Amino acid sequence: MLVMRLQLAQLARLFVLLLALAGAGTAAAPAPADLFDDLFARSQPIDATVKTIQASFTETTESPLLRKPLVAEGTLHVVRPHDVEMVYTKPEKKTVTIKGGQLTLIAPDRSFKQERDISQALARIDKYFVDKSPKELRKHFTIAASEDKERAGTYRIEMTPKRKQIEQGLTRLELWLRKDTLMLDAMRMHFPGEAIKMMEFRDVVLNKGAAAGSATPSTPRSGGAR
Repeated sequence: MLVMRLQLAQLARLFVLLLALAGAGTAAAPAPADLFDDLFARSQPIDATVKTIQASFTETTESPLLRKPLVAEGTLHVVRPHDVEMVYTKPEKKTVTIKGGQLTLIAPDRSFKQERDISQALARIDKYFVDKSPKELRKHFTIAASEDKERAGTYRIEMTPKRKQIEQGLTRLELWLRKDTLMLDAMRMHFPGEAIKMMEFRDVVLNKGAAAGSATPSTPRSGGAR
């Protein structure tokens, strides 16, 4: 149960980051001064068209509380600006959703359900991430961008918080963007207590069904994940 609570806390942070990354970048960017500024500016036309995101993912969690890394797989569905659903298929079936500022985790095989209000966390993410220019982001983070030789075909962006308020929830954030599309390829979050969560994405599809209107992630039934 302690591990489950740890995972729920990390998932809450993960979701607010996913929302920020899926919804950030609408502010006007200044003339590029370095690689990060250049990537930010180049991503604006792409970002402006994104309404929904679907992808498969592999999630690796490391923590002093775990004997070995926990590897999970599943699918992700984001509807901007605020709806997210993650359906885990391995190693156990569970569904995690965020809607209306509420995060819900359901693990049907253990008859487990837990909810958490993350509206304040969303507000903090809005404050530090959403609609921020590179200059504004640098007020809150030390940012370094480079081509990643170890992860071929990607750019790596590392963001280290300058403010203690941010460090209380996230000590470091690493992002990998595909060079060909500038889409998010992977993200690694470092949390207080030496916990680390790595998310790797594949089969990313943008705007599937968006033309049909206000599509939203399906709401999981208390009887289990689909």
